[in-house]
Amino acid sequence: MGALSDALRRSAEAAGVEVRTDAEIAQIDVRDGRAVGVRLKSGEVFAARKVASNATPEVTFSQLLDAAVLPAEFREAV
Repeated sequence: MGALSDALRRSAEAAGVEVRTDAEIAQIDVRDGRAVGVRLKSGEVFAARKVASNATPEVTFSQLLDAAVLPAEFREAV
């Protein structure tokens, strides 16, 4: 990790956030139009009040989210 990543991690952990590395995401779970957690490729599921992605917009919106949860115009723009 770089200096910025390390600082963000320390700050997040100080606020009680669990930071995982080398944990590939299979899907961002969405309920009622809100991201509510993630599913890892290992099968683990994590509920969350907030979900942040450091993947590219293309990967986040076309691979990690179910296309049905995004407006068609938005999907086409990505």
